[in-house]
Amino acid sequence: MAKREWSFMIHDRSKGQYKEGVTTGSGWMYVCTAGAVAPPTIYSDERGSVSLTSTATGHGALVNKLALVFITNGYCRFWTDSSVTSLDVTYLMSTGESGFAKGVSSSRHMLSVDSDGGRPYTLWVPFAFETTGGSPIDTLLDLPAGLEIYDAGCYVHTADSTETVDFGFKNAVESGDEDGLLDGMLLTTAGPVAPYGTITDGSLIDYLAFTNGKLGALLATTITGSDVVSTVGGVSRLTYKTDGTIKSLVYTPSSSDTAYGFLTIKYEKMMG
Repeated sequence: MAKREWSFMIHDRSKGQYKEGVTTGSGWMYVCTAGAVAPPTIYSDERGSVSLTSTATGHGALVNKLALVFITNGYCRFWTDSSVTSLDVTYLMSTGESGFAKGVSSSRHMLSVDSDGGRPYTLWVPFAFETTGGSPIDTLLDLPAGLEIYDAGCYVHTADSTETVDFGFKNAVESGDEDGLLDGMLLTTAGPVAPYGTITDGSLIDYLAFTNGKLGALLATTITGSDVVSTVGGVSRLTYKTDGTIKSLVYTPSSSDTAYGFLTIKYEKMMG
């Protein structure tokens, strides 16, 4: 089958237009089928002789069957089957800038970031329930030091009423909190899942319940309420500053099943 070539240069808007604005940095790009999370088959050459596997190479890797391509010197290049005409991509540079683009065609070759501080970023991280649950999946996305994370979210593309997902940082080696960003997000319904709790109409009091999951301990202190006068419940929001040591983003499926979606973090680059 004929192959279609895709190539992208990452342009830093803060450094000027055209060639002088092309970053020389490294990073990672998740490649998704347009309008879906599951990826097309990605090849490293036009013959289709080498496709991504679960083992990382100089080109990329499959992460729980999701396609991750490496960005080198601000550039990445790969091939798909010619039947693939549109992609959704989400990308993170090693210096912390991120972006995403929906419905891109193979004729588009420039994607943008902005390295100036003081602006918000949203990183979209795809997840898939394709392996045994209960074990953290390393996304291979590493956050540098000096990012202040102030929120996280979950968007379900393919729902699964029996499953939940956690989101955080790798514990092995790094001693990160594996559900420190999101804890027990319920995947019952397609669409956004809010981690802020739901005000529940009780017979004695109205109280705050976390039936859909909640922000993790790095981003909030939470008390689950109940229909008792002394237990209203509440949330006290926190922010988390990355240190460059605890850096590897991981998610943990509750089991092996069919759910797909995106996990998000909102953050800014800090001066100090």
